[in-house]
Amino acid sequence: LLLAILRRLGVRHEFWIDAIFDVHPMGVESVAWVTERKNVQAMLFALLAIRCFLPIAMEEQGSGAAAWVKSFAFFIGALLSKTTAVFVAPCLVLMLLWRRRGIDVALVARLAPFFVTGAALGLFTASLEKTHVGAVGSDFAISPLDRLQLSGMIAVFYLKSFVMPIEQIFIYPRFTPDSADLVRWIPTLALAGMLGCATWWWRRSRAPLLIMLWGGAALFPALGFFDVWPFRFSYVADHFAYAAMPCLATALVASIASIPAAARGGGRIGIPVGLCTIFVLVLLSIRAIPKYESEEPLWLDTLERNPAAWIAANNLSTIRLSQAAQRLEQGRREDALILARQALDYATRAGELKPDEFTNAFNRSEAHRLLGAREASLEEIERAAKLAPELFDVQWTRGRALAAVDRLDEASSAFRRAIGLARTPSESLSAHRELMRVAVRQGNLDEAIHACEQIVALTPDDAETLANLGSFLGAAGRKEEGRRKLLRAV
Repeated sequence: LLLAILRRLGVRHEFWIDAIFDVHPMGVESVAWVTERKNVQAMLFALLAIRCFLPIAMEEQGSGAAAWVKSFAFFIGALLSKTTAVFVAPCLVLMLLWRRRGIDVALVARLAPFFVTGAALGLFTASLEKTHVGAVGSDFAISPLDRLQLSGMIAVFYLKSFVMPIEQIFIYPRFTPDSADLVRWIPTLALAGMLGCATWWWRRSRAPLLIMLWGGAALFPALGFFDVWPFRFSYVADHFAYAAMPCLATALVASIASIPAAARGGGRIGIPVGLCTIFVLVLLSIRAIPKYESEEPLWLDTLERNPAAWIAANNLSTIRLSQAAQRLEQGRREDALILARQALDYATRAGELKPDEFTNAFNRSEAHRLLGAREASLEEIERAAKLAPELFDVQWTRGRALAAVDRLDEASSAFRRAIGLARTPSESLSAHRELMRVAVRQGNLDEAIHACEQIVALTPDDAETLANLGSFLGAAGRKEEGRRKLLRAV
C-alpha cells in the first residue's frame, strides 16, 4: 500500500523508502509484540484511507462520493484500531499541497469530517488515559514549558534512533525535562530552526516542509503534550514512532539522495548502497526479535539494557512469584524458595528505583510470605496499603498477612474493607471466604454464618460451602436449618 501511494504521488526513490519501512528494526516491537499489533492494524487502515482519497486529490474522473465514503470508512477503522491514526487527516492536506492543488470549499467539506472525527476520538482517548488507565499523579506533573522542551527531545530521539538503530530497548531511559536548563532546549530550538529553513525554502522545493509537517503529524500524539500511561516509565518507545516510520524513511532516503555523489548521478540511490542499507537493517531486526518470545526474556533484556527500568524489575518479581506458586502446587518446595528469593531481590531493586510504587512493596510482601517471614510480609503489605489504600488486592493481602500473625480483629476489618472494594463476584467471593475462616478461628459463629451465607448466595451449587454453612448453623443451635443445608450439600 505504501509503495502504491508513493508511486501515485510521484515521490522519488519510492522503492527504497518502502523497503526501509518494511525491514527497519524500529518496527519490530509493533510487529512482534502482540499488544502493539494494533499499530500494524491501524497503519493498514490508514494507508487504505489515504489510497482511496488519492483519486480525489488527483482530480480523477469518477472520484466522487464512493471514493470519499471508502476513504472515510477506512479512516474510522484506523481510529478504532488506535487513535494515533489521527495523522491521516493532516496527511490528506499535505498530499493536496504536494500535488499543488488548491483547497476550495468543496475540499474543505470533504476534509472536515476527518479532522472532526479524529479530534473527537483523540480527545476521548486522552480522557480515558486519565480517568480509566490512571495517567495522573506526580509522574505526569509537567509544566507547559517542560512539555515544549520535551517534545523536541522526543522528536530528535526518534530521528537519531531511525538513522542509527543500533539498539532497541522495550523501555528506554526516561528523560528529565527542565525548562531552566538551556542545554536541554537545543533539540527543540534546532527543530524550530529546521522548520524555519524549510518554510523559507518552500518556493524552491515543497518537500522539506511537507516532510517535517508529515513527521510532526505522525508523532504529535507521542510528543508529550498528552499524558499516556507508558510515560510513567519512559517518554519514548519504538511503537510510539511506528506511524512516523514512512516519513522517517522518506527523510532518510531524501538525505542520502542529496549528498554530492548521489547528486552527480542525478539524485539516484545507488543499488549497492541501498542493498547494503537494507541488509544491515534486516540483521538488526533479526537481532531485536528473540526478546519478544515471551514476557520473561523481554523484561530480562530490558533490565540488562536499562538498569533504571523499575517496571522491568517489578514484572520479573511478579513472574518469579507466579513460578514459585506453581512449584509449591507441584510439591517442589526447594525450587519455590529459590524463586521466591529471586522475586524478593527483583522487588527490592524495583523499590530502590521507585520507592513510591505500591506494587514493589506488594511483591516483597508476597515473597516474604512464601519464605515464611510473616512479620516482614506484614510490614511490606502495610507499606503498600499506605500507597494504595483503595485497591482490593492490597486490602485482601493485608487481611491475610494480619491473620497469619494472629491479629484477627484487624484481619476481619481488612477483609470487610476488601469486600467493599471488590469489583467482581470472584473478588467478593474470595474476601468472604477469608472473612469466614477468620471468624471460625475467632469462634464467632454469627460472623462465620453471615460470611458463609454470602458465599452461598454467590455460589449456590457449591456443596462444600453448603456443608460448611450446615455445620455452622448446627453448632449455633439452629439444627433444623443446618440439617436442610447438609441435605442440600449431599
